[in-house]
Amino acid sequence: MCTRHCVSPSSSPCQLDVLTARVKGKVEVVRCLYWGECFGETSHTATSAYMVDVNNECIMDPIHWYAPPYKEFEAKRIGDKLPGLAATIATCIAAHEASDLPWLTAVGWDVMMTDDGPGVFFEGKMRRRGGEEEAKKRRRGGEKAKQGGCMVERMWIEMIEGRG
Repeated sequence: MCTRHCVSPSSSPCQLDVLTARVKGKVEVVRCLYWGECFGETSHTATSAYMVDVNNECIMDPIHWYAPPYKEFEAKRIGDKLPGLAATIATCIAAHEASDLPWLTAVGWDVMMTDDGPGVFFEGKMRRRGGEEEAKKRRRGGEKAKQGGCMVERMWIEMIEGRG
């Protein structure tokens, strides 16, 4: 159950990674991650990472599996509320839905939570349907190609697109 409020960004920066995807013509939130308990001024110094329950606006399960730095942190934030998350998620979905780009399959939104409600968006990473195949062709052709996203996100995308 979600009962406590999240530490505000003024005392420790926290960031959300929200992944939206077009599933059977409808934009949905696929997953939301929380990065927190930072020892510096940005979320790049996060020492904890969690899955977020977007329906209840709260932090749920730690993601110890995500990367080695998160393997053994003490999961102290389970149940913490994230006020303003519903509005932030609605903005992510609306912005993705507003795109008329037929190839825009998924968008990864980076959001800083604020003390007074909805988050501040500072980055959106786009995923193009078929992008991995195009990158492979470029690499075979000698061109340098960027292979965006981590393995876990590529697995989510493949599952959404019906390839996983």
